[in-house]
Amino acid sequence: VQGPRTLPRLHGLLEGGAETLPSDLHGVAPCRLGDTDAIAFRASLTGEDGFLFMTERADRDRLLDALTATGIPCIPEDAREALRIEAGIPLWGRDMDATTRISETPLEQNAVSYTKGCYTGQEVIAKATYIGQVNRLLVGLVFPEGAEDVAAGDPVRFADKEVGRITSLV
Repeated sequence: VQGPRTLPRLHGLLEGGAETLPSDLHGVAPCRLGDTDAIAFRASLTGEDGFLFMTERADRDRLLDALTATGIPCIPEDAREALRIEAGIPLWGRDMDATTRISETPLEQNAVSYTKGCYTGQEVIAKATYIGQVNRLLVGLVFPEGAEDVAAGDPVRFADKEVGRITSLV
């Protein structure tokens, strides 16, 4: 469930109200939506506030019915994908993988602490931030009219030099 009116729409459906949902980004909490037990994850998939709900597979349709009964519409996957790309949210396996450093993505802004104690990978991230520069950076591009033949995986060229590749496209 994503969007600026997420909390008001969920409030009446949640046993105990919206206060039972996690308040911090990436927070997790058990909850009850209508007559369905679930686990709520606060996460943005579109650039807006939102939640993911995990429940037993057998309860999936009942949960979806309860959500749509409150006026929360199901949006097509391609519409959600367009919002994700416009918000600059990278997708694992497409925009980033095990060879990508977090400092090469927009995730560094809200997923990395430079004041917290030692953690695995801190030295590499700190060096890239304070000493050197990243070799690549996930950025958004807007193509001019007539560029309809662009596809994911295509190279990006500047002055006849390949400077990157298209990962997600809408």
